[in-house]
This record gives sequence, structure tokens and C-alpha cells, in this order.
Amino acid sequence: MTHVLELKAGRAVAVPSYDFTRHARLSTPETVPARRAIIVEGILIFTDAALRGLMDIKVFVDTDADTASSAASVATSRSAAGRWSR
Repeated sequence: MTHVLELKAGRAVAVPSYDFTRHARLSTPETVPARRAIIVEGILIFTDAALRGLMDIKVFVDTDADTASSAASVATSRSAAGRWSR
């Protein structure tokens, strides 16, 4: 939640990078600049009331297992190929 607060305040944050091909964090964090819109994703983000309170808009996408598996495969491929543009 600290990262969201920092980004909302207009400050960049250093976030851990993850290698999906090795299932491990990388040693060097990635600096994420503050932007007008912040997208927070994850399967449990709506369970934290304080984090929900920081969100102006909330979107929940419910999908079937095949689509979710396909999306995870794409994310893994992007991670293996390097960072993708923001």
C-alpha cells in the first residue's frame, strides 16, 4: 500500500521485478514513475479495506480458467522477452 500512496502523491517508487520464467524476484528493482492513472492488479486487492479506500475506480474482471491461463502465458512470455512499454 505504501507504493500506491507514494504514486498518488506524485513520487516515483522502486518496485521488485519478477522473473516468471524462473519464478523468482530479480535483484534490481524497477523504478516506476508517478502517472495520472495507476492500475493495481491482483487477485486479492479488494480484500484490503484501506487499499480499496485509495481507489477512485474499481473494476473486477471475472473470466473462465482458459482465458486466465492464456493471459498468464502472455505475461510470462513478456517477462522472458524483457520489460514491455508503459
